[in-house]
Amino acid sequence: MSNFYFKTRKRMIAWICAITMVVAGLTVVPKTVVAGDAETDYSTLTWKDIGFFNQTDSSVHVSDGSGKKYNVQIAKLDAESKGNIGNDIENNIKVYNENYMQIVWGAGSYNKSYVILNGEKLESGKTGIAVANNEMVQLQTNVFLKADSYNKINVICNETEYATFAIKVGNPGGSGTETPGETKPNAPTNLRATINDLKTNFTISFDVSNTKAESYNLYIDDDLRREKINNNFILDIKDFGLESGRTYVIGVSSVNSQGESVDKATVEIKIPVKITIDNKVKDTVTPGSDYTLPTSVNGFYDKDNKVIYKGGSKVTVNSDMNLVEIKGLSVELTNGAAIRLDDKTGIRYQAKVNVDIDAKNDATVKEEILKSGVVSAGILVTTDDILGENELTAQSNAKKVDIKNKKGEWFSNPGVFCGSIINIKEANYLRSFVARAYASIDYSDETQSNQVYSEIKVKRSIAQVAHLIQQGGYQGIGAEDKTVIDRFAGYFK
Repeated sequence: MSNFYFKTRKRMIAWICAITMVVAGLTVVPKTVVAGDAETDYSTLTWKDIGFFNQTDSSVHVSDGSGKKYNVQIAKLDAESKGNIGNDIENNIKVYNENYMQIVWGAGSYNKSYVILNGEKLESGKTGIAVANNEMVQLQTNVFLKADSYNKINVICNETEYATFAIKVGNPGGSGTETPGETKPNAPTNLRATINDLKTNFTISFDVSNTKAESYNLYIDDDLRREKINNNFILDIKDFGLESGRTYVIGVSSVNSQGESVDKATVEIKIPVKITIDNKVKDTVTPGSDYTLPTSVNGFYDKDNKVIYKGGSKVTVNSDMNLVEIKGLSVELTNGAAIRLDDKTGIRYQAKVNVDIDAKNDATVKEEILKSGVVSAGILVTTDDILGENELTAQSNAKKVDIKNKKGEWFSNPGVFCGSIINIKEANYLRSFVARAYASIDYSDETQSNQVYSEIKVKRSIAQVAHLIQQGGYQGIGAEDKTVIDRFAGYFK
C-alpha cells in the first residue's frame, strides 16, 4: 500500500510541475478573433483609410479572378488595448499595395514586441514576411489580409503593453457581383476657380489624389448642374446662365460605383460685371472693385441708379453699369412772354432744356434723364434799368430774382419750364423786365457742373405784351379778358 501511495504521489507531482511550467510560459494577451468570425461585428467603429491593395487570388477571394481593388481601413479597439503602444503605432500601420504592408512600433521601450495577425504570429522566415524584428513587421498584403472581412491585429510588448486593431478590408460579407472592398469616394480637396483674362469663364480645378473617384459632379448653389466633369473643367458664364455681379458657391463631389461622396469641395465665385457705355461694352470688372470712368465734359448717366457721374471719376462697381454719355447740355428761352390777367398781375417766361446724347440710345432715355431730377434749371429775372450793361448771370452783381424749376417736374413736355413774377404794381406796367434761362447737371457726388445759359435775353413789359396781343387780334383771348388787355396796353407808348 505504501508503494502504491508513493507512485500516485509521484504522478501528481509530475502533473503539477507540468501545469506550472505551462502557466509560467504564457503571456496574457487579449482574445484574438480570426478574420471572418461570424460573431464579430465592427460596423459601428470609426474607421480611417490606410490604403488599398489589388487582390487577384480567385480561388480564395474573387470569384471571377479579374482582380479587384480593396479599400483598407483601420480602427483601434480601446477595450482590448493597454498602455501607450497603441497610440504610438496607430499612424504607423499602412498598406501600400498588394505586396507591401508595414507595421512599425520602434525599438526601445517596446523592444521584443511581436505581431499576431488573425491568430497567426508573424515571424521571419514565413512566406510573405519580408521583415519581422524588434521594431517592425513588413508583410505581403494579399497573403495575410482577408478580403471582404474584418481582420484583427495584436501588437504585443509585454503583459502591460499591448494594442489591438481591427482592419476592415473591402466590404465584409460582400459578394463577387460588385467590386469588393470599394466604398464611397472622398470629396476632392483644394478646389479652385480661376477666371480667364476675358472674364468669360472659370477653370474649375481640384486635387484628386485621395478621392477614389471615377468621375466628378458639378454643383452651383447646391444644385447639380453637370455630371461627369473632368478636372480643369471650363465653366462658361454665359452657357450656365450666371448673373453678373452675383456670388455663387461652386461645389464638386466625387462619384464611383458605390455612390457619391458625402461631402463636396466648395469655393465661392463672383461673376464679373460689365461697364456698358452707349450700348457698347467698354470693360468687365470684378464686383466690388473701383472703376475709373473715361473723360467726358458733362459726365455719364447711370440708367439703373438714375445718377450722373463726372467724367474721369472713380466709382465702385457692384453690378452691371449701363451708362449714357451726356455729350452736351443747352437751354433755350422762348422769345416772348405771357401776362397774367387776374388780380395778381404778372409776367411769365418759358424755356426748354436739351440734353444731347448718342442717337443710338433709346428715344426714351433723354426723357428719363430729364425726369430723374439730375438736371437743375431756372430763369433769372431783373429789370432793364437795373441790369444796364451788365451780363445777366448767376454771378452778376445786379439785383435779380432766381426762379428755380422744381427738379424732375416740367411745365408740359420733359425739359419745358416757366418762370414768373407776380403782383407787379401798376407803376411797373411799362417797366421792361429782362429774363435769361440757365441749366446745370447735378452729379452723384453732390457737386454741379458749370451753368449754361440761353443765348438771348428776353426784354418785355406788361404793357408791351398787351399791345402785341392787340396787334395780333386777341388770339386765344376771350371777350371778358379783352378789357384787361386793353387796359394794360393803354400804358404802352
